[in-house]
Amino acid sequence: MVSGGCGSSRGRRSSRRCRARCREPGASQIRWYQAEIMPGLFQTGGCIRTVLTAGQTKIDEDELNQQIALRKARANILDQPDPPQLNVILSESALRRNVGGPEVMRAQLRYLAEVAERRNIELQVLPLDAPTYAIASFGFTLLRFDHDAASDVVYLEDYTDASYLDRLDAVRSYSTLWDRLSAAALGPVESRKLILRLADQQDSEDPGRQG
Repeated sequence: MVSGGCGSSRGRRSSRRCRARCREPGASQIRWYQAEIMPGLFQTGGCIRTVLTAGQTKIDEDELNQQIALRKARANILDQPDPPQLNVILSESALRRNVGGPEVMRAQLRYLAEVAERRNIELQVLPLDAPTYAIASFGFTLLRFDHDAASDVVYLEDYTDASYLDRLDAVRSYSTLWDRLSAAALGPVESRKLILRLADQQDSEDPGRQG
């Protein structure tokens, strides 16, 4: 979470991101396309630590641990009594990006394969050579409430801002894009096999595991 006062642009941006995450537990369905990085709900502690400290010359350890705990707490919606249906499309590049080294990536990929087996989670991987990959360089989230398509909203987040779109034309456009990405992505079974294969490859890249 970005720190900053509510009156600052950073504070307003943080507030919008917080509102989006606070709405996640109340959603009946979350459709999430993520390009380049691992989805926040699925990040392990090692991955979170690497992301938060990237490019930082100095960071307070207590504050870092607090931010890690907050991000991990966000994933509690996966364990709530009536969790949302979570449909995730993840670009293959996010699986291949080396975040934190082989040990961190191995644990991250295996955890991803583990959560993909949950009954309320459908995970697909969009291959690098997929025909729609060129138009899928940004992530987006579609939130649905009370199982009602009329309640759909789009959540967008980038480096400098975050926003909601609830205009009918915008929601339709992103829903259509989601359908195209889902059709081009690997199925859940094939996706999980790819994730586990990439996790195994981390062993050969880890000097500590080489004989």
